[in-house]
Amino acid sequence: LLYLFGPTGGFIIGFFIAGLILGELADRGWGSNIVSAIFCMILGMFIIYSFGILQLSVIKGFEFAIIKGFYPFLIGDLYKLLVAGILVPFIWRLAK
Repeated sequence: LLYLFGPTGGFIIGFFIAGLILGELADRGWGSNIVSAIFCMILGMFIIYSFGILQLSVIKGFEFAIIKGFYPFLIGDLYKLLVAGILVPFIWRLAK
C-alpha cells in the first residue's frame, strides 16, 4: 500500500485506470483492427504516463519526472506499442 504514495504510485494507479478504460473499450470491440488497437494502446500509455508523471512531479519535481520517469521509457514503450498494435488484431481473429 505504501507504494501508492511513493514515486511509482502514480504509475501503478495509472495502470489500474488504464486497465479499466481499455477493458471497457475491448468489450465494445475496440482493438480488433490495427488502427483501433494502436489508438487504444496510445490512450493507455497516455493515461499511465499522465498519472505517473503527475505524482512523480509532486514528489520530486516536474523536471525530474520528465528526465527520469518519461524519457528513458518512451522509445521502448513506443516500439512495444507498435509491435503489439500489429499483433493484437491477429490474436483477436485467432481467439474467435
